Amino acid sequence: MTLLAGRRLDTKIKFFSKGVPVQCGSSYDLTVGQIIDEDGKNVEGPFRLEPGHMVQLVTEQVFQLPKTVTGHVTCKTTLTQKGVWALTVGIVDPGWDGQIATTLLNFGKNDHIVQVGDPFLRVSLFEHCEVDSKHTRQKPEVVDGYINLIRKNAAKNFPRTFLDAEKISETAGRTAIKKLRNQSMVWVPVFAIAFALLQIFISFAPSWIPGWAGASLEQVHEVQSEIVKLKLQIKQLEDRL
Repeated sequence: MTLLAGRRLDTKIKFFSKGVPVQCGSSYDLTVGQIIDEDGKNVEGPFRLEPGHMVQLVTEQVFQLPKTVTGHVTCKTTLTQKGVWALTVGIVDPGWDGQIATTLLNFGKNDHIVQVGDPFLRVSLFEHCEVDSKHTRQKPEVVDGYINLIRKNAAKNFPRTFLDAEKISETAGRTAIKKLRNQSMVWVPVFAIAFALLQIFISFAPSWIPGWAGASLEQVHEVQSEIVKLKLQIKQLEDRL
């Protein structure tokens, strides 16, 4: 397998049927042809990709790889330096005759503006022995079938934010509240019983325990202080329910 570079990349028409890629030393830069939001709709004009958000992008370039060439697609380094990554990149099989799409994710702290014509992927081409026709991969026969599939997947499977952070936070909050409520249901009765027993003990201890009547005023105040603390803890637990 040989990496195509330099003059061997000059004949772009050999690898692309539509859209002119930006030729580099040993790769091509692929540019944005379509921007598809989380509703599966095309976005005209600049798209503001906020931190933690995702968007589907389709290349302007349409491949027409011969049976002797495989493409290896990666994200542009200049984007990764800004905290913007392409999640779904990889191999373009021999014989592929369509566009390719990827999910762009903003891991950075700042908004990233996406526009049609922006370079966002790079593809390296490798020449090898001819692949049998049964192992080549072509786009769906239906007109725009591949792009329609991207739109469908964007609307059905992809949230606006990475890992659907809003939904995860909401679920985590409900779980925490439920756990706290269950714990409170256990401890409120325990504190209530302890409080009742302490009150009974104070009321009848002088008749049960020799010498209790001689307890100092300071000791009585300490017991009363503990009762107040128990009341406060019971109130706090009840408020959480």
